[in-house]
Amino acid sequence: MSPLSQREAEVLELVRAGHTTKDIAAHLGISTSTVLWHRKLALARQTAAAAPKGSSGTARSTARR
Repeated sequence: MSPLSQREAEVLELVRAGHTTKDIAAHLGISTSTVLWHRKLALARQTAAAAPKGSSGTARSTARR
């Protein structure tokens, strides 16, 4: 995934500062749905960036059958 967009970074900064979704929406002049969308994308990008390369994120069973 690509790096955070400017808006995603703004939303996350405000979330980290303890602002509510409604407050962030009013501050940035966007809807609460848009705030939630930016937050979701930003967290997905950060999670993907933190994951080890080649990791699918799923557990593999090592038990024999």
